[in-house]
Amino acid sequence: MPRLLRFAVLAAVSLFCALPLHAQAERDYFNAGMRAFEAGDFGAAAAQFDSLVARSAAWSDLEYGAAAYWLGAALRETGQDSAGVAAWRAGVMAMLEQGSFDVRLADSYLDHLMAAPGRLDEALPTAVDLYVNLLYNVDALLDEEESARLRRHVAQLALVAPAGVMQDAGRGDALGAGATWSARSGAGPLLVTWWRSQDPVPATRSNERLEEHLRRVAHVQREFSDVDRPAGVDDRGEIYLRYGPPEEEIKVRFDDPVLTDIVYRPGVAVSLSDFPDNEFWVFGHIDRSAWFLFVEDKGSYRIAETEDLVPNQLRTGFGPSQRGRIKAGMTIAVLQNIFRQLAPLHPDFAIRYAEVDNYAMRMPEFQPGRLANRTSGSLAAIPGGVTGETQAEQPTAFIQTMMVKSRTEDDESISRREEYAPRVYTEALSDAGELRMGYRTVRYLEPDGSTRTVIHWSPEPGELRPGRGERRILDEMAYEDSGRYLLTLTAVQKTAEYLDRVVHTDRFLVDDLPNQDEAIPVQQTTLLGDTTLFNVAMQWDQYAMGASRTRKGPRIRVATAQLDSLPPLNADPGVLEMSDLLPMTALLASSPADFVPTPYPFGTLTRELQLALSFEVYHLAFGADDQTRYTVSFDVARNDSRGGFLSLRGRDQGTSSSFQSTGTSRKANEMILIDLQSWEGSGELDITVTVTDDVSGQAITRDITFELR
Repeated sequence: MPRLLRFAVLAAVSLFCALPLHAQAERDYFNAGMRAFEAGDFGAAAAQFDSLVARSAAWSDLEYGAAAYWLGAALRETGQDSAGVAAWRAGVMAMLEQGSFDVRLADSYLDHLMAAPGRLDEALPTAVDLYVNLLYNVDALLDEEESARLRRHVAQLALVAPAGVMQDAGRGDALGAGATWSARSGAGPLLVTWWRSQDPVPATRSNERLEEHLRRVAHVQREFSDVDRPAGVDDRGEIYLRYGPPEEEIKVRFDDPVLTDIVYRPGVAVSLSDFPDNEFWVFGHIDRSAWFLFVEDKGSYRIAETEDLVPNQLRTGFGPSQRGRIKAGMTIAVLQNIFRQLAPLHPDFAIRYAEVDNYAMRMPEFQPGRLANRTSGSLAAIPGGVTGETQAEQPTAFIQTMMVKSRTEDDESISRREEYAPRVYTEALSDAGELRMGYRTVRYLEPDGSTRTVIHWSPEPGELRPGRGERRILDEMAYEDSGRYLLTLTAVQKTAEYLDRVVHTDRFLVDDLPNQDEAIPVQQTTLLGDTTLFNVAMQWDQYAMGASRTRKGPRIRVATAQLDSLPPLNADPGVLEMSDLLPMTALLASSPADFVPTPYPFGTLTRELQLALSFEVYHLAFGADDQTRYTVSFDVARNDSRGGFLSLRGRDQGTSSSFQSTGTSRKANEMILIDLQSWEGSGELDITVTVTDDVSGQAITRDITFELR
């Protein structure tokens, strides 16, 4: 089958549209090697491929792909694993260098890098390149083997990517039985673009989230493999890909002496092998609802409920007969054993354990000394119930009620997990504390038609003071806290495909910390030159600075933010355009004339502040008198904390130019004042500003949201 591959690092480079002319000897080497390989003569095949690859490590055939792949495969078939991997590596490097790609070769070498602990980290940049290019080619023209290799990567990606991304990229279910997913045209670039958008640390050249994903893939393919599943891993592997390692894990054991005394008795068909292998994972650092029980089923682990830990023969048959009462006692012992081990790990099981344990301790078979005096004869003489209990509280009734209750509570726990636990969790930023940062971005139209984006930023008041976690970082590095800190912002302008376009770095040295309720002066960073859809990634870092040192010390806090799919402002002079709204504040002044505005990057407002919104208007039309005429109106609405919705349509708040205005320029600068003292209570404040060109009839709207406290 013809093969058309693309190289992701380049701009849609076509790899195999036309094959370079090679010497006939090179073609003969390859054909002879393939004949020998298909005949099972791998030594002869390796000799032919080696002669070819020695002359051209990146040599590739339209139908069969890279010669280096077949050389490595032939060598491994002869037991020369190290030589085979070396051939794959040389071929990969040669093809990456010349901007070409082969799915078999890349996937085989990537699998090798993931096959042993530590190996992936030693070649992580290469692994990332290979993985990105594999995804980039999911919609290329491939043979069935190559497509199957890529479907595994797509299935693993489907576990962490939003459903909407996967639907845009393909048809069918990537994780369903039968591998029904098929790529739409453009799926490869779309998936690669999504991964680029997930980079949590724009200040580095690495995509830490993607690297974390590859480390998780390597771990689950080694530890939780299931080749019959689309993602190549069992349910444990799927959860690990989403959440990483659990905070706590245990295996529920069934070899406790008390349990064996009650359950493993002559004449009763229950043995230790009837209890499934299992693992219980708790992700308390993510959400208290995030726990998972896995049981082994036909060689693979699946997500289960606590009832699945009970052997089938102990789940039913609790009739009024002596045998039924014996089985009830056995199952009570099993549940007691299960809940006793799970209760310390999660509160969902603590009440269940207390209930079962309290009942069990009143039953004869659980009494002290029972283990020492165990005889098969005395077990058959267990009384019909617990002394003094009603019929409803007999062991047979109790265990049936408890089994139903356990199923119900498991279902409720699963529902809470699905509602409250995040779908995916990353630890890519876990090495430093979180820096709460206020920021606002405003787009302006430049005279040349490009868009200028200004970022106004400042940490939240009091945020720079080190807390317990930050002091721990300083103590571990034996670094004295001098009260001086360096703030850096790395802002990256990215294309619509999330490729870095321009990287900006700004710094601000804090020599004296402001009061707890004060912020540092608002900083400003300007990004220029955007004319098409763009993205902006931002990272702020707080570093400690020694009292007498000029070099930055350890990083103690970090904040990141990303603005996705920002359209540039419209440069068409015939279309009314408007900048974003820049909030500005000052303490209440006695009159509007005394208002000295300062950019305000934070999301919360108090009534002690006087709020202004500044903006620019572009492409106003001239009337017959060579004047522009336009109207500015705004709407303020608040959804208060009691759920009520209040609205005030504003008119002139003290700036005479806020509404009907005239001018002699097609561009106008405006500022409107909004009185916060008239609002009672707290809640979300939505402000919408509309500019209407009274000459052309065009109108444009911008809005902004605050939390009023």
